[in-house]
Amino acid sequence: MLYTLKNGLRVVVKQIIGVKSLSVAVSVKVGSAQESSRTNGYSHFIEHMHFKGTERLSTYELSRRIEGVGGVLNAFTSKDITCYYTKTASAYKELALDTLSEMLFGTLFDKNEIEKEKLVILEEIKMDADTPDEVCHDEVMKLAFGKHPLSYSVLGKVNNIKKATDESLRAFKCKYYVPKNICIALYGDITDSEGLELAEKYFDRFTCFSSPTKPLVRAELHPQKTVIARNELEQCHVAFATLGGSVDEEIRKSLNVYCNLLGGGVCSRLFQSIREDKGLVYVVYSTYAIFSNNGMLEIYLACNPSNLTAAIAEVDKQLKILKADGITHEEFTHNIEQLKGTLSLSLENTLGSAIADANCVLARGYEYSFDRAINEINAITYDDIMSVLPYYADLDNYVRVIVGKAPQE
Repeated sequence: MLYTLKNGLRVVVKQIIGVKSLSVAVSVKVGSAQESSRTNGYSHFIEHMHFKGTERLSTYELSRRIEGVGGVLNAFTSKDITCYYTKTASAYKELALDTLSEMLFGTLFDKNEIEKEKLVILEEIKMDADTPDEVCHDEVMKLAFGKHPLSYSVLGKVNNIKKATDESLRAFKCKYYVPKNICIALYGDITDSEGLELAEKYFDRFTCFSSPTKPLVRAELHPQKTVIARNELEQCHVAFATLGGSVDEEIRKSLNVYCNLLGGGVCSRLFQSIREDKGLVYVVYSTYAIFSNNGMLEIYLACNPSNLTAAIAEVDKQLKILKADGITHEEFTHNIEQLKGTLSLSLENTLGSAIADANCVLARGYEYSFDRAINEINAITYDDIMSVLPYYADLDNYVRVIVGKAPQE
């Protein structure tokens, strides 16, 4: 059930019969898309600082109290969400809530710890720069979204990280870490009354009450290509991306199915043609990400430079076939059933479900419902998929990034 506390914070409690654990996700509606060019990287930096000691607990004690009982304590920052989570045996449910609360409310933002963490984040930025597929994904998103905030890197700009201070980080946190911007989801061995009691006990220490995060403006795509020369690489990494289908638009449902049949598994069009039939790549897939007022469909592959031209041509060929001939009814049914099966299996992961539910509340205003999700998929028609092909099965409507030993085009 979804509840709203007096301070405006939302809480989802899902009792799962038969499990002896509790997964807790605390999601905050802030990420790189809410940043400016001057604050890019702050959401991720603040996430790191929440592990660096509080008024009651040292950095070591924060991790030890969860790890010491066999639990998991971690966090991540994305384009539009920062999430802190735990998974523990249900006997330690209060310890989990107390720890997450202490991290969010008691963080010291010690100046010495900030300076040390700058070095850590700068190393993380370098690590990503040495990972060509990450570079490819980041660059195609920059190209697709242009000057829109969704183009910003989650890790941030090096100069912003170096210049960050305790005052600037605190000010950014106070703007976004407000009750109406946060949702807590508790999944597992817990009753509704227990969950509410713990949420009220440990998440009533807010001192900032600014307005919730505003929806993002819609981005516009300007198809273009770019090549990033990395001659030390053995492969070329290629990404195509196009925009469309935000969290509130009906077309997102059709695009989700289209993305799956295009490159969502071993039976997908691109995997069968480019890898199985042609042997041009080891990795090829497509993904679909949705945000406030925006969405992005991406196709990715990696290949030997000698296969680059043929691999790109095969992507173009398969999209042209889809655009001209459409999909078969058998293919439509296969992908609908695949998506429903994937959803069913996801329910067995209580931590993943808790994170997804908290994020769903922040993005859509309601708790995640398996029945609603299944009904949405069942409502998609063959004609719905056919309707997206004229635009989304045309590479001229995509931006393109190549990272590696690639010829300049």
